[in-house]
Amino acid sequence: MSKISNLRQADELVELAMVAFTENDIPADKINEHKVRKVVLQLLEDNPQIFHYVEIIDDEIVAFSMGHLKEGAFDNRLYAVLATGYVKPKHRGFTIVDTMREEFEKWAKEHGADIISVAFPTSMQKPMRARGYEAQESLYVKDISVKEVA
Repeated sequence: MSKISNLRQADELVELAMVAFTENDIPADKINEHKVRKVVLQLLEDNPQIFHYVEIIDDEIVAFSMGHLKEGAFDNRLYAVLATGYVKPKHRGFTIVDTMREEFEKWAKEHGADIISVAFPTSMQKPMRARGYEAQESLYVKDISVKEVA
């Protein structure tokens, strides 16, 4: 499993994360680059509660995923939550997503997780079901920070 190991890679990962968030319909003015950088810099620490995977090809970061462990709010289970991930467009369609998912599952098992929780776009439902995942809920988001015009 590849991990970022220096500040140059951390900077590159911050830039890639910013692209990923804007491609996922998060308006650029809503993304706090300082917070993104803070999270990425935490990846340089050896924290067993945080998962990260970086795919590097020809010294270029082409994909990443990040996750964490979380105690259940209403049960005694430990959840492994895959919080975000991204693959550069020219590298999509290869096995990178499968490798990232497999590494996350392996990490989750090694850290005692009971449940794996991931968010994927609707287009990924069929491949995710083929890998043993089932959709349990839909996530609906409403931005209430924008004032509605009457």
